[in-house]
Amino acid sequence: MFEELKIQQQAAVRLQPSFACFDMQAGTSEKLQMVELLWACNFAPLLGELQKANPLITELMMQAVSNTYMPDDEELFMHKQALKFENLLAAMYRCQNQFKMPLWVVLRSVYAMQHGMHLESWNIESAVRLLASHRWTKDLIALATKHSPGAPFHSLAFVTAAVFDNFTVKIDYKSLHDLDHHGYRLDMTNWGSLTIPATTAPDLNIGAVIGSE
Repeated sequence: MFEELKIQQQAAVRLQPSFACFDMQAGTSEKLQMVELLWACNFAPLLGELQKANPLITELMMQAVSNTYMPDDEELFMHKQALKFENLLAAMYRCQNQFKMPLWVVLRSVYAMQHGMHLESWNIESAVRLLASHRWTKDLIALATKHSPGAPFHSLAFVTAAVFDNFTVKIDYKSLHDLDHHGYRLDMTNWGSLTIPATTAPDLNIGAVIGSE
């Protein structure tokens, strides 16, 4: 009897599959599904998906952190708590299996890459499963770039804009050095191309101009 109750308890607290958690061992299709979700940029409806998939674990966490605090803004408090629990569950999925990639871990990893997080700090966060690895995130961004859905609006045909910028930054420079490594200077050229909405020039038809020549 006690053994049966133990088995039931273990099953009840086992992490369950969720739409907001992707299995990187499931093949390319799973990763492309994640890329499609990232490009959609509609993450708010997914807040709470991990908790919905794991109601008992969520209830245990709520009981573990409950206190006598009475928030002035109940709605804001509940939203923040949902975000905290969602990220706690995300870390649990990653601790269970490093190939499980919850959406919130992916978003934090892409954000860290975007803002140039120090690699040593990144490796620490990755080791405790709060971030994906630097290499994995870099490969994901490259994959997402190849599968860009394009502009979410009707654009002018045959017209684009491009920008270039020479950029220099000093990395790991300090006023006092106690190591052999004294930092370095990184020179780069950043570029970007812009798609122009058709509404900016509704009567412009470059195709017709080209065809008339």
